Amino acid sequence: MQIGWALFLVSLAATPVPSSAPPAPTAPGPVPFMEPLHGEPRFDPYRWMEEAGSAFDGWARQESDWTRQLLDGLPGRARLHARIEQLDRPSPGLGSFQARGGRWLYTRVGDQASARTTFLREEGQGAERPLDLLRTLPSEEGPWSEVVHARVLSPNGRYLAFGTTRRGEADPSLRVYDLQTMQLLPDLVTWPLWADSSGFRPRWLADSSGFLYVRRPDADAAMDARERARRGQVFLHRLGTATAQDEPLFCFGLTHGIEETDTLYVDGEPDPRWLSVLNRKPAGREIWVADLSSGIGRNPPRRVYASDELVPGFGVLGDRLYTLDSDGAERYRVVAVDLAGAAAGAPVEVLPQQEGVLGNLQVSADAVYVVETRLDSSRLHIIDESGHRAIDLPQGSVESIAAGPEGRGVWIETTSWLNPRSGWLVEPGAERARSLDSAASTPTASNPANLIELEWAVARDGVRVPYTIVRRANAPRDGSGYVLMSGYGCFGTVNSPFYWPALEAWLEQGGIFVLAHMRGGGELGAGWHLAGSDRNKATSFEDAIDTARQLVRNGWTRP
Repeated sequence: MQIGWALFLVSLAATPVPSSAPPAPTAPGPVPFMEPLHGEPRFDPYRWMEEAGSAFDGWARQESDWTRQLLDGLPGRARLHARIEQLDRPSPGLGSFQARGGRWLYTRVGDQASARTTFLREEGQGAERPLDLLRTLPSEEGPWSEVVHARVLSPNGRYLAFGTTRRGEADPSLRVYDLQTMQLLPDLVTWPLWADSSGFRPRWLADSSGFLYVRRPDADAAMDARERARRGQVFLHRLGTATAQDEPLFCFGLTHGIEETDTLYVDGEPDPRWLSVLNRKPAGREIWVADLSSGIGRNPPRRVYASDELVPGFGVLGDRLYTLDSDGAERYRVVAVDLAGAAAGAPVEVLPQQEGVLGNLQVSADAVYVVETRLDSSRLHIIDESGHRAIDLPQGSVESIAAGPEGRGVWIETTSWLNPRSGWLVEPGAERARSLDSAASTPTASNPANLIELEWAVARDGVRVPYTIVRRANAPRDGSGYVLMSGYGCFGTVNSPFYWPALEAWLEQGGIFVLAHMRGGGELGAGWHLAGSDRNKATSFEDAIDTARQLVRNGWTRP
């Protein structure tokens, strides 16, 4: 995740350190350090901590042991911990679902143990089989971790691309597993783009003969994340060939218009004719396409779309590129670009701005699917040959959307503060979402004693700022409540719910939780983001403060 400006406010009295507690470890002293920055000396007496070493590691262990003693000694902590474990209930639903060539690949959501295990079924029938990809790797070279976002089934369902790192984030690699022979293939791509998990994800060719990926050929462990994200090159790897033979198709120095500071992504559904690439620039986004009809690498890629805002989903259906656009529509609209001509046409609106915010666009083989979020509910818009229609989605916030079985329909995962994540399939022509697991046909019912409400605070400039409040139905409004308030307000990110078992325990103790949807985030669209970014950044903090003041005025808590 990106780390930006965030606020976490707690109106709880500080818990005193017991008098019988052991003394705190003595912190190591500062070490003088100076470096020039933009021609000015900058002094950082704690820079040495970044290098770790025995002095720092020893002190950190002492701090951890001391803190553990204090926490374990708090009255009621063991009882509260047991209650949180009880609330952290497994869900029977499926997560991270993919289905290609009759093979199902998924995890079990809500169960911490199963969430780390990939399960495999043939045609969705019979007993599920655990697929432990990391066991196929040399144990003496580990410990290994998997980059789950890089786990992609080939269109024919035979091959599975997956990502690994070693000893934390060292030595990132892309690998391929043959699900027919149940063997790890020798194909190995080292140092794929590690700008974020989306950069790690490859895109299969439509015929499953290979995949496209992005990496910086000269990347190494000495480079920081920003350096490794630059000069990324789009490569094609054919199964069974050495990666040293992979040639770049699209990159800085090869493609006119791509700058050294740009970051490229090939994440998306395979298309037999069109390759679409997202270019993340220091300011703004672009979508480039290449026509593969006369052979890969023969036609130069061209830029067909550009925006100053995020591009929350895009893809190709037929000879049209679909994406979300904020031009004259701060809550986004869906536009299409005709790719078949010698030059790409201008974007044409195919779905206007809605009451809620449009986001999470998925182009599948049968239609374009896009989620409309209204803060407290969601709808799915479907654009296909017959026109446009919309269906209501199950209760909860949409956490992710992906193509359904064989690339048709969509797989949607929803979650809420008080319910585990649930997976839902919307098939072509369907009027509602359904679960693939009969035991999860409806979301787990929340405790009726709890309420999740959307309310509005009035900011100092008169703008109404939404916030979500989670509380007991009988919570008093006499100022006695303990409020935990969180917010983000950065990068146009929608700060959406996630399942948090400890929250119900917090509510049982009389606590209240508030999520402030400050300007700078994307909860109300592109305009909401711009109103709290760059020179307007202070507005995000002021919105949080004004929301807190509203909570006091409403009697939920006190300063």
